[in-house]
Amino acid sequence: MKKKSLMIAAGLTMALGAGSAMISFGGANQIIRVEDGTRQVVEVENGQLVESFGGEGDVVAAEPDGTEGSIAADGNIQTQLQPIRMWGIITSVGEGSFTFDSQTENGYQGEVVVHIDPEQTLILDSVTGFPAGEDQIVSGNAVTVYVGPAMTMSLPPQTTAEMVFVNIPADGNIPLLVTAESDLADNGQGGYTLTSADGQTITVPADCAITPYLTRQMVTLQDLTQGRKCLVWLDGNGAAAKIVLFNA
Repeated sequence: MKKKSLMIAAGLTMALGAGSAMISFGGANQIIRVEDGTRQVVEVENGQLVESFGGEGDVVAAEPDGTEGSIAADGNIQTQLQPIRMWGIITSVGEGSFTFDSQTENGYQGEVVVHIDPEQTLILDSVTGFPAGEDQIVSGNAVTVYVGPAMTMSLPPQTTAEMVFVNIPADGNIPLLVTAESDLADNGQGGYTLTSADGQTITVPADCAITPYLTRQMVTLQDLTQGRKCLVWLDGNGAAAKIVLFNA
């Protein structure tokens, strides 16, 4: 078990990661570490966090520039956390934001205020993957969002969306936002295995349809290389049925 020493970032944030620890910064001399619903106060020495963290994927702290860090398989700190998937029913809509009642399993439940950044937030139709207008965010409708790993400590908490899926189908088949951890690997069964940056593995049949996002260029499964982002719709067996590949 290795000790990690990181500078504490100013302000109050909550780092959220599926299957990982959560940390909220509670002051200059301590933080509150939350894991599996248990709060632990962790002391800070000389402006630095000194704490032993147990395993791969644990969120450990914020770097001086404000980015969170997590422990990689090799024990080193990796500073990029993947966006978090949440879903629920929209309860109100404002200018440049909306509130929804999160029903996310194994995640935060309750009202969340989601801000829309016109420069960064994509609002997409969940069936086609094509852009949808902000007017498609309607109170009473279901929504799925991918948000950054930081939320304010206010009640309700607030965050900024990376991606908002509207027009949710009755079967609830919403695409996954995936960042490829590596190139596609031959699975020895006539298809491929896609490993995401958050540890998921998805079977990709050799004939899986793949199209580019908003371009006319030709793409193939071989273009789904390490670091590329894509949307993946799954079939009833959990294999990829359709992929939309974002530009490099």
